[in-house]
Amino acid sequence: MATGGIGYTLTYRSTGEQLSFSPGGFLTSDLTRDGVGNTFSYNSDNTLASIADSTGNTINFVYTNGVITELDRAATVTDYYAYDSAGRLTGDGNDYHRVPDSPMTRPAT
Repeated sequence: MATGGIGYTLTYRSTGEQLSFSPGGFLTSDLTRDGVGNTFSYNSDNTLASIADSTGNTINFVYTNGVITELDRAATVTDYYAYDSAGRLTGDGNDYHRVPDSPMTRPAT
């Protein structure tokens, strides 16, 4: 395990995979020995903000009242999530899906 002033990295000897963590213990990257993998960023409330892969693809997470309500993946695709008053998932879909009686309903195209 290597440490620096900004976190620490675990390296698997057999594979060379590296897991890097922030000083607070949050996973910030998971990379192969060739540098291929994912990086993770977090919001100020420690919720996952985004995941980016080594080819430039990114997924951004949007939260409402502490739950994920949108996943923005690629430049044109957004998945929406709706919950009931008990916090249970009641609907999900992309830009072309409607969740009946939900504040997350988006107009169909």
